[in-house]
This record gives sequence, C-alpha cells and structure tokens, in this order.
Amino acid sequence: MPERGASLEPVYTLKQAAEKFFPSGPLTAASLRNEIRKGRLRATMPAGKLLVTESALIEMLESCRVNVCRPTSSSKSVGRLDEMFGGSETERIAKAQAALKTIFEGRSRR
Repeated sequence: MPERGASLEPVYTLKQAAEKFFPSGPLTAASLRNEIRKGRLRATMPAGKLLVTESALIEMLESCRVNVCRPTSSSKSVGRLDEMFGGSETERIAKAQAALKTIFEGRSRR
C-alpha cells in the first residue's frame, strides 16, 4: 500500500499506452497484450482492465533489447584488427615458424 503523500505513477490502458508511446504504430494494444502474456510487460488488472505504466514499458523494452553478435574476425575486418592487436595468432605462429626454419637452416649449413 502506498505511503500517504506518495504519488502514484500514471497508468494507461493498453490502447492509451500504444497511442501515446508508439504513435507511429510499431507496437499496438494487441502486441502489448502479447508481451504481458509472455511475462515481459508488467501490468495490473483492476476491475478487469489491463493497465501499464511508463516504467513497465521501459523495462519491457530493455528486456527485449537485441544483443548484436559481432564476429571476432572477417575478411573485411582482419586488416583493422591486425593494426589494433598486432596481427593475428596465425600470422604470429607463421612468423615464428619461419624464424625457426631460418635458424635451423643456418645451423645445418655450418
């Protein structure tokens, strides 16, 4: 129960929330209802009316955030990564093997 003097956050019906926060229509009352059903949007239901708050909508959007997986290397980014980290592991191994080969070839000629 809220303390005396504490103000309640404004609540919106799903239709009101969709119109106010998503005016161009990416989310509708039906999509918000689906998010409630999936457990990603907190809602209350006094008198049989689904109500949501702005903070509940923000939490839903945060929980639905897409994490972009970037490849650690690709043919396009190898040059840039090599500059940043001093070459690839394979390149370092190849250089070390070439150096060892040169050393051993020099010893075998003696």
